[in-house]
Amino acid sequence: MPRRALLAFFLISPSISVHAASPLEGLLYNNLTEAQRGDLPEDATLEQVVSRMAPAQKISAKNELAYLERSKEAATLKEVGRGYMLLGSATDAARVAAKLKELQPQGAAGYALSAEASYKLGRMEDSVEDARRALKINPKDSNTQTLLRFAETQLGRGKASAGASPKTANVAARPQAAEFERRRGGVGDTLNRLEHLKTDQGLNRLFRTKSGRKLMVEVIPGADAETTLKTLQEKGVDVRAMDSTGGQTQKVFKEGDIYVIVIPREAFKESPSAVAPVLGQGMSEVQDLKEQGEGFSIVLIKQKAQLIGIRIWEEVKSTGEGCDASGWLCQTLNLASRIWKDNFSENPPREGEFSAPGLPEKLDRASLSERNDCRRGTDEVLKQVLHEYNMEDMRRVKLTEEFERTRDESLRKMKQEDEQFRRETGNTLPNK
Repeated sequence: MPRRALLAFFLISPSISVHAASPLEGLLYNNLTEAQRGDLPEDATLEQVVSRMAPAQKISAKNELAYLERSKEAATLKEVGRGYMLLGSATDAARVAAKLKELQPQGAAGYALSAEASYKLGRMEDSVEDARRALKINPKDSNTQTLLRFAETQLGRGKASAGASPKTANVAARPQAAEFERRRGGVGDTLNRLEHLKTDQGLNRLFRTKSGRKLMVEVIPGADAETTLKTLQEKGVDVRAMDSTGGQTQKVFKEGDIYVIVIPREAFKESPSAVAPVLGQGMSEVQDLKEQGEGFSIVLIKQKAQLIGIRIWEEVKSTGEGCDASGWLCQTLNLASRIWKDNFSENPPREGEFSAPGLPEKLDRASLSERNDCRRGTDEVLKQVLHEYNMEDMRRVKLTEEFERTRDESLRKMKQEDEQFRRETGNTLPNK
């Protein structure tokens, strides 16, 4: 029986055991349409199957893999890890590899998968170490042998570039926005029913603001008031939740050809009006990653997203909508807005107004800047973001003239758009 026919039989008869069709094969084929299956060659590889998938189908497949990942069976986890790699999600595969290593510390599979995932993530030292451990257990694994050679070559090139001239080295050292967010920890979980509903409501509220509508149409062609999470997924943008995003209202990274917006679970406990600017910030970052590429500065991306989030929040509030003043997200949005308005001197915060974790420090920093440095509104917002993301490894990077020009032009454009919004809404800075 041809492979395709065998798999079709497997799919329509899930209760019947078919040796040739693995759970992973069945899962991937099941996410294809009838037309997509018919377009495949008789002996199609799983790589060819995945190549036919649209972004929404890949998201669906990954959600199914996430469910299978709960298994304690090594054979199942191997399939899940392979599936994640096929779908371009090396970070997820790395997590599964860690589970495999814990489950079977004397087995080669976890180390081989970890080596492959680390290679895709650019972690060559980890890739070499895990590949060597896998080969010590299973010396005949030809795939891992090849991977080890590649990783050792890349590791050697990386060490060589460390001694290159500053201008040459900068190309490799430049902050990688999507990778940076990946490495800040966690790729998020599929939204539960309440989080899904809040996302749909937040998108509706976002579209009803002028700034949000402009952004949504640019990122999601054809977006309207009926745009939902499902619409985003069909366009290659997913929204996930996680327990903590390190104090950020959201983070964005690229997973294969899918852009992922991760929002802390705490945020979904608040009103859709508060979720709207967070979704707007995420879409702003997606837009920049699409237009500028993953090598663009994370600082500039975050600065722009913060200003857009503030504008959306100001528009939401202007309609009389607000949020629970005791909530972490509400306080975070309100503090950013207050910094932007530059009015702490004339209108100091009430006791406990900005008491959520991490906010008193931001408040103190902004108040000192206003009093001592004469830094105003938009400039202070940009400075706050720079402070948060200007990490040690970024300070070591010597910027090329090209990157400096890009940075300066981006900042100029940000300030122009911000000033235009101030004029349109009357949110002008106080005279000093």
